[in-house]
Amino acid sequence: MVPHTYHELRSRLRMALALNALVIVAEFVAGFLTNSIGLIGDAGHNLVDQGSLFLALYAHILTERPATASRTFGYHRAGVVAAFLNSFLLLLTAAGILLVGAKRMMEPVPIAGGAAIMYTGWSILDPLISVLVVAAILKGSWPLFKESLEVLLESTPPGVSPAHVAAAIEAMPGVKNVHDLH
Repeated sequence: MVPHTYHELRSRLRMALALNALVIVAEFVAGFLTNSIGLIGDAGHNLVDQGSLFLALYAHILTERPATASRTFGYHRAGVVAAFLNSFLLLLTAAGILLVGAKRMMEPVPIAGGAAIMYTGWSILDPLISVLVVAAILKGSWPLFKESLEVLLESTPPGVSPAHVAAAIEAMPGVKNVHDLH
């Protein structure tokens, strides 16, 4: 199999982003016309995903830049910053969908389309679907948010004991003690 060139991949990415943009617009319009928070919520989720792809691509481009006098480590953390921003925006989107969905559970509104609602008359299905969308968003974004925040805060990696690391270093010949371990 022949690897794709950078230009072919960029072209495919543009096509995928354009098609996804059409899906987002269609979902927003359909959600607005039918008064469906489920569709609007999914469109919002897809919109944030679309932005995430652009942000990830930009972060990838930044990480290729060399270090400078003012950026002595270069841009190697751009990917972590992008992951943090993406997950944070997804969490905000989930919170917004959840708030609107909760309001709609308390004060149901008629939905103009959607087969299950048309046949059952249960308008509550729409906000319940939005809760499922929120659950899916949280399942994917919360671990990414937590992990990227830990990296940005330069926390000790999971499974690493600073006390054990210090003890191992102090056990080496010629080392008197370990202080200010990072």
